[in-house]
Amino acid sequence: TGKAISRESMERDVRLLKQHNFNAVRTSHYPNAPYFYELCDLHGIYVIDEANIESHAFHNTICDDPRYALAFLDRVKNMVERDKNHASIIFWSLGNESGHGANHDAAAAWVRRFDPSRLLHHEGGISKGQTQATWHDGHAVTDIICPMYSSHQELRDWARDPKRDPRPVILCEYSHAMGNSNGCLGEYYDIFRSERGIQGGFIWEFADHALLEQTPDGRPFWAYGGDFGDQPNDANFVCDGLVSADRTPHPAIREFQHLAQPVGASLVSCKGSEVAIEISSRRDFTRLDDLAMAWTLLRDGAICKCGKLRLPALLPGKKALVTVRTGIEPDAEGEWTLDLDCRTKHATRSIPAGHLVAWDQLRLNRMPARKTAKMSASSILEVSGTAGAISVHAGARVFSFSKATGALESLTAGGSELLAAPLRLNLWRAATDNDGLKLWSGQDSKPLGRWLAAGYHQLQHKLESLTIGKPTLAGARIEMEELLFGEGKEPAFRHAMIIRIAGDGRLRTSHVLQRLRDDLPDLPRVGLEVALAPGFERLSWYGRGPWDCYPDRLRAARLACYASTVSGQYVPYVMPQEHGHHSDTRWLELSSPAANLRIESASPFGFAARHHSDSALFAAKHTTDLLEDPRTWLYLDHAHRGLGSASCGP
Repeated sequence: TGKAISRESMERDVRLLKQHNFNAVRTSHYPNAPYFYELCDLHGIYVIDEANIESHAFHNTICDDPRYALAFLDRVKNMVERDKNHASIIFWSLGNESGHGANHDAAAAWVRRFDPSRLLHHEGGISKGQTQATWHDGHAVTDIICPMYSSHQELRDWARDPKRDPRPVILCEYSHAMGNSNGCLGEYYDIFRSERGIQGGFIWEFADHALLEQTPDGRPFWAYGGDFGDQPNDANFVCDGLVSADRTPHPAIREFQHLAQPVGASLVSCKGSEVAIEISSRRDFTRLDDLAMAWTLLRDGAICKCGKLRLPALLPGKKALVTVRTGIEPDAEGEWTLDLDCRTKHATRSIPAGHLVAWDQLRLNRMPARKTAKMSASSILEVSGTAGAISVHAGARVFSFSKATGALESLTAGGSELLAAPLRLNLWRAATDNDGLKLWSGQDSKPLGRWLAAGYHQLQHKLESLTIGKPTLAGARIEMEELLFGEGKEPAFRHAMIIRIAGDGRLRTSHVLQRLRDDLPDLPRVGLEVALAPGFERLSWYGRGPWDCYPDRLRAARLACYASTVSGQYVPYVMPQEHGHHSDTRWLELSSPAANLRIESASPFGFAARHHSDSALFAAKHTTDLLEDPRTWLYLDHAHRGLGSASCGP
C-alpha cells in the first residue's frame, strides 16, 4: 500500500518489533502517523521522533541559509507540538543528513526552552562526513553521540579513549539490512555489552520498500526503482529491511532477536551430570517472573533428555547461579550441548503465551575429533573406459570421470543417474547486495567489482593431468590436476584433487588449491559445486539451523539435527542473491525416492542446497526471473566469505 499505512499494519509492525526483542524506533526521516505513537505508548517502545529535514547534496548550505530558517523551525515546532504528550518519545531529532548550521541551532534552542524534559538528537552535529565535526562537537544540537555506520574499531577506540566526550554513543544507523545481510551484528553487541557508554543503535531498517506487481502472465513480484519506467532511480536500494515488504521475517532478524534477548545464560562448570549455569537479567525495570525456562540435553544434535528449570526472581541487572541436574554424564565421544529456552508464561498485548523470548546453547565439552568411516575393502573395483570417460564400478554404483575435464560427471546407483551436473571446484557465489549492487555502476571497489574484474564468475578449467591407479582391496585412487583461468592469459589457480573410491561405493575427496598470482582479490568461497538429479528434495543435517547462517551471522543458529526440504531453503529476497548457507555442518543427507546421499567431513564445513544455481541467482533481477529448476544444486564449502553490511557502511 506504499505510504498509505493502515492502523492494522502499524499494530502488526509493533507486535513484530516486540516479539523480536526490539525496544526502540527512530522515525526516520520524518514524524510518523499519530496512531503509531499511541501504539508505542501502549506496548512500550522508546521513540526518537525525527523532524522532516533532510538536504543531502546541500548538507552544509541550507542549514546556514537564513531563507530556510523558518522552514527548519516550523517543522521542528510542529512535530514537538503535535507529539509532546506521548510518553514513548524520549528524544527529539532535528532531522537527517542535513549538516549542522544556525538553523539547527535555532530549532534546538526552541525545543530546549519549550520541552526541557527530553533529550535532543542530531547526527549532523558530530558528523565528520557532513560538517568536518568530531564526536566531541555538536553539544548545542545533540545530547548523545549518534554516528552512522561506525565500525567496530571506531567504537572500541572511542570507548577506551581517556579524553572522550562523556555523552553516550547511540548509533543512529548501523548494520544495513539490505538483502542477505547484517553480518558481524554479534560483534556490535559484544561492544554494546562490554564497553562503557556504547549503548546500542538503530538498524537500518525495518522493512523492504517494494510494491507488489505482476508479470504480463500474472506472476507476482516485488517491484523497485526502475520497474515503473522511472528515471533516475536507485534500483533496489530501498529494499533493505529485516522483514520483507509483506512483513515476512528475513533470517537476519533472528540474529537480532537472540542478541537483544533480556536473559543470558553462561556455563560455569560441568561436573558429571550437574551443570552449573550463571543466569543474568538484562532488563532495566522488571523481574523475570513472567518467564519460564526449560532445558534440553543433546548429544551430537539429538535430544537425550528435557526438563524444566525454575528461574530465580532476579532484580534488573542482577545475576544468579543455578544448577541443572540432567541425570546423564556426557561421554568423551559425543558432542554435548545444553539448550536453555525462556518463554512467556502469559500473553501480553504484544506477545502470546509460550513465545520464545530468550535462549542460549551451552557447549558441555570440546568437539571431539571426528573420524570419517574407514574405507571398506569388501571387494576389488572394476575400471572401464570409453573414448570420453573413465568409469569405476563398485557393485551397483558406477563413477564416471570425464577425460576432457577430469570432473566426476556421472554417478549411477542401481542404474539410476544421481548427478545432473559435474562435481567441480567452486570459488564464486551469487553476489549479495553487500558484495556489490548488481544494477549500479561505480561498484569497482566493492568485492563484486573486484571479483568480476578477476573473472571469478567465469573461471575456465583446463585439465593438466588425470591418472587412475590399479584398483586394490583398499579401493581405487584417481588423481586430477587442473588450472583455473580468470581474466588475463596467466592461470589464476592450480587445483589438485585426489579421489578414493571404496569397494562399498563410498567416495572420498581431498583437495589442494594454490593461488598462482599475487594480483588476485579475496575469494567469495572455496568449495565444491554439483547438481543432483531431480527428486533430491528431502534434506537433513547436523549443524547450525534451522535458518541459514554464515561465518559472521551464526549466533542465532543452534547446533542440532534438522529435517527440511530443499524448497524450504529458499529465501525470496527482492533481488535474488546468495542464501541458504549453513556454517559448522557435521554431516548432511539428501534423499530422493530412489536414493540417499550422505556427506560428512572430519572437520565442520558449510553447505547450501537449492533449486537455483549461483549463475541463475546472479543473472536474475527479480524473483520471477528464477525459472523452476527440478535439479538440486549442492554447494559444499571449506570456507565461505561473511556477509558484512557494506551496501551502506563498513
